[in-house]
Amino acid sequence: MKPLFSNPYRHPVLIAVVAVALHVVTAWNSSGYHSADEHHQVIEFAQTKLGELPPGHLAWEHPTGIRSSIQPWIAAGTIVAARSVGIADPLHQAFLLRLLSALLALIAVRAFVRAARDQLPRDLQQPFMLLSIGLWFLPFLHVRFSSEGWSASFLLLGLAALLRKPDQAARWPWPAGAALAMAVLLRPSTAVVVAGAIAWLVVVRRPGTRLVLQLVFAGLLTVLLGLVADSLFYGRVVLSTWNYWMMAVSGPPREAFDTLPWYYYPPWVMKYTIPPIGALLLTAFIVVLVRSPRHLLVWCITPLLVVLTLVPHKEVRFLFPIADLAPLLVMLAVSSMRAGLEAIPAWLRQFFVGGLVLINLVALAVVVMRPAGNGRTALVLP
Repeated sequence: MKPLFSNPYRHPVLIAVVAVALHVVTAWNSSGYHSADEHHQVIEFAQTKLGELPPGHLAWEHPTGIRSSIQPWIAAGTIVAARSVGIADPLHQAFLLRLLSALLALIAVRAFVRAARDQLPRDLQQPFMLLSIGLWFLPFLHVRFSSEGWSASFLLLGLAALLRKPDQAARWPWPAGAALAMAVLLRPSTAVVVAGAIAWLVVVRRPGTRLVLQLVFAGLLTVLLGLVADSLFYGRVVLSTWNYWMMAVSGPPREAFDTLPWYYYPPWVMKYTIPPIGALLLTAFIVVLVRSPRHLLVWCITPLLVVLTLVPHKEVRFLFPIADLAPLLVMLAVSSMRAGLEAIPAWLRQFFVGGLVLINLVALAVVVMRPAGNGRTALVLP
């Protein structure tokens, strides 16, 4: 078949340089926070360990012990290290945390692209790479020092390990189990996605009992490390992930969350990713779901969407951990619809693709250059 895109693997070094520059600029400009949880449940928790905020002033999630201590420990360590070299400005310290998030995300994206690209025709592999670093909302999400952002990066690392061919890495269950468990520790609701990935591994991939047990053992060791970190942080034996799920069953102690109808997520995807791109993402998911129901992405995304649909409290950020799966989802859909797309006149196809690229570039320029959310920077370290 005639390739839809030409020149695969062209200018890989230039693409890498652009990816790094794009994320550094985004990290610098994306001051403030997208969700208040980025501050109240990470930075303020770190302030407590630095002796700068009494525990009684923290959000209700602290006394109930439902938030992971991993990021607060990292934030506290980063702040101490920054101060030791003369970086005392809290805004500059926040930039370092965003830069650290961007580095983790870029490592995860590179691993996932390398592991998944062989699933695509050769001429779609470079567009997949470009989308993975340049789909307009991804750099913004990559630099967030939030539980959703870090969970997404570790989820991507875990899925990359699952997609490795057996002859590429004989010990893939160990990094896969550790990364997937870390994704859950950072954001317990990601367990739904991880459960789908493991179910796919057992039912579709069938690597053998020994390898599955290795993955589970690696995950349990990581959870044990999380238990130690949480216990040291809270001053008592605590596993925040367990407390989170117990709270999910019994309900939050004093908080009442807004509830929304079950159908809210598709309209939100359309609205918040910009309608043409949102329509592309929703269409791509339906195409892959119908034509490739045994694909890993289907087993990861579908359970989360079902659970989020059933849960009355809804927020767009609950979708963030699977945002990095969007580029592969789109390219898989394009690949499966190749015959139909080739039947479209070339000029019309180029017009449609060019329009999407232009919209994406404009949106990308906006998020790269603007602060996060409403640019709120009042809540920073003293």
